[in-house]
Amino acid sequence: METNGVALHAHTYSVSLETYNKTKGLKKEMKILQTDTWKRPSDGKKIEFIDAMESVSYPMFATMYHPEYQVLDFPGPKKWRQAEKETGEQIAFRMSLLLNRYAR
Repeated sequence: METNGVALHAHTYSVSLETYNKTKGLKKEMKILQTDTWKRPSDGKKIEFIDAMESVSYPMFATMYHPEYQVLDFPGPKKWRQAEKETGEQIAFRMSLLLNRYAR
């Protein structure tokens, strides 16, 4: 996913890196897996936020998820498109496999 520039984007609510770094318990317990940047409309400030993280002690993770976005490719600023069929299917499959393994 990293080398192809694709990500599983789910929602626009998350924990900022600033909040993460200020929260000792969160920083100690959760490992960041994926981040992204959002530009605040009111002043244009760029805010880096967490897309996915996992616990270092428990079989637990947090990820943003929004089903209508599915799997998107980001070829450039403000350009969103559906990822290539095979790439999108592979990402969705691996995500569902991970959820299935945790559920078992």
